[in-house]
Amino acid sequence: MITIYTKFKNFLYEFLSNAFLYSPKFAWLWAIRHQNLSHSQIKYLISVLFKINTGYEPNFENPKSFNEKIHWLNLNYRNPLITQCADKVKVRDYIRDTIGEKYLIPHLGIYDNPKDIDFD
Repeated sequence: MITIYTKFKNFLYEFLSNAFLYSPKFAWLWAIRHQNLSHSQIKYLISVLFKINTGYEPNFENPKSFNEKIHWLNLNYRNPLITQCADKVKVRDYIRDTIGEKYLIPHLGIYDNPKDIDFD
């Protein structure tokens, strides 16, 4: 049986072996994407990394500091509009559907690959 401690230990070993990712800021992002962790495991991982970075235990039940509130939002607030508005192409669709196309700033182009851009 693999415990959360074993998963976290394996994660840290693999994380630290990737020199390009050697930063606690990106550790939890990497873990969430590459390990299939449950919500409680993600909360534990974020609280451990929070304590490493800030020096004190987070209080996710009653957050006081700005950092605790941001992490609380990341853990608990799920709104698909956040993902849509973070994408500069998809947010244009949202604005067009919500308030109209006249509020959109014209763009030069949308490219999937930088090689497609014509600089001439």
